[in-house]
Amino acid sequence: MVPRKTRKQKQRQNGGFRRVRVRMPAPIWNVRGVNMNFGRHIKEGELYGIDKKTGDYVILIEGKLVNVEAADVEFLNTAVGALNKTCATCGRNPQRLDERSLFEQSNTLKKAKSGLHVRQNAYTIQPKNTPVLTYGLATCSALSMVIGKQRFLAHISADTDVMSMILAIVEVIKKEKVRPTEVKVWTGLGGSANDEEPILRNSPSFYSFENIGRILDVLQISIEDVPVEDTCFAEVVGL
Repeated sequence: MVPRKTRKQKQRQNGGFRRVRVRMPAPIWNVRGVNMNFGRHIKEGELYGIDKKTGDYVILIEGKLVNVEAADVEFLNTAVGALNKTCATCGRNPQRLDERSLFEQSNTLKKAKSGLHVRQNAYTIQPKNTPVLTYGLATCSALSMVIGKQRFLAHISADTDVMSMILAIVEVIKKEKVRPTEVKVWTGLGGSANDEEPILRNSPSFYSFENIGRILDVLQISIEDVPVEDTCFAEVVGL
């Protein structure tokens, strides 16, 4: 039996910007109400958050934060998940419910006691039949796979040291003499609707998802062949 392997780093929640293409109307107003006079043309920028009062996306363009209607925004990166989406696990929208409501209606509290919890920026490798889980993804992502008689589960942020995880996976592959199977990814949808600030800065993290892509690339596993599930921070995943 492979002994339990867990690596922890400094606990810090990091989000990430997502590249977008914006169809700019004229005039367009920044978040301070100043006319920026871009004119009607296409601009590329980075998604910063969502204005809860209007529902508009807040986009960083040429060093300025501007409010843009969702219909005028095209996402350019490959990260699955976007602001104001419904969680595929619990069927609820984390941008429309406050944290208390999400937890009351989710399965987190009941399931949290039923398995080994993996913290942010950590991973574990356990016997396949040992329950392992994580939750509180927010803008993080989670990666699970079976390697012979072992199961790998990681809670990955934008800052996670994925090299240590890659080395651990490769070690188990060599010992078990099999390729990973049952590979699955969960990606966080962001925070709850009870944030005090009108702009949600914890938008879904492209970079945590990108870190998972680095692991899969080394293992020669195409992300296109892996199930990816949008998940809110109140849901347990990995069981």
